[in-house]
Amino acid sequence: VGSVWKNKSGQLSFIALALDAPPDIINFGSPLLRSVNLGPVASLHRNINSWACLDLIEIMLEVADEENYQTVRKIFDSVCKNIPEVICVGVCEAKPKNTLLQKDLVTQLLPTFIRPHKNSFIVLNQVYQVNPILLVSMFLDSFMKDQTTLRRILDIGQELKILPSLLELQPSRFAIELAVLAAKRDHLNLEFWINANIDKHKDMFVQECLSFLSEKVKAFIGVDKHDKQANFSIDHAVLFFKALLSKRVYSPQLYEQVQILFQQCDGKIKSELKGS
Repeated sequence: VGSVWKNKSGQLSFIALALDAPPDIINFGSPLLRSVNLGPVASLHRNINSWACLDLIEIMLEVADEENYQTVRKIFDSVCKNIPEVICVGVCEAKPKNTLLQKDLVTQLLPTFIRPHKNSFIVLNQVYQVNPILLVSMFLDSFMKDQTTLRRILDIGQELKILPSLLELQPSRFAIELAVLAAKRDHLNLEFWINANIDKHKDMFVQECLSFLSEKVKAFIGVDKHDKQANFSIDHAVLFFKALLSKRVYSPQLYEQVQILFQQCDGKIKSELKGS
């Protein structure tokens, strides 16, 4: 199982037979083979059988070239119906050279657990342990496709205790949006976070803030400045402009853009900032 044969179709046929063989003949649980780092996910199913073997999953993904893709995909689709949590963690942990099928399976499986699911937190926590970069990239992808998923991502970040890591993504509109929502739920001191990021990332972060504020402040005309239903309020805008206008650690050109944008703001923002 540990290496790819020249005859991939032949290897796939052998694996299909091996999966049906009794464990005393072919044992995918052998200590000579690598196991998927399932952690508590292993307790979710009684009959994981061969699919706890990382070498098996990795080789299956590896042989899924153009000729064998559909055959391997059907095998995974069948197994995913019974043990999706196990396959999700295994596919995320695997490191095949051929990533075609892996990407497709990750795109299929991870969103299932990013959405509300009875086993979401236990699966996503284990995925974060085996492949944190992949999970974060899926969060970003979900946000780009549908910004309403941000609330769910914040819930996951809090539950998995990875919110600080998510808020460090730079340069990122995602991190700013997440910070505002986290502050709204009293999970974050937004003013401190903004100042810290200006000091750390300077022009890069300020440019992101300008893009973000340019869009948000246009929506404030005629709205309740303390609307508790709004994701971004006048109070949030005041905190951003207070930090941006009081710090001069970034380029004069950007500082001038901040001043221009502030002058274009609704009078409510200006009066709130003066009173802060």
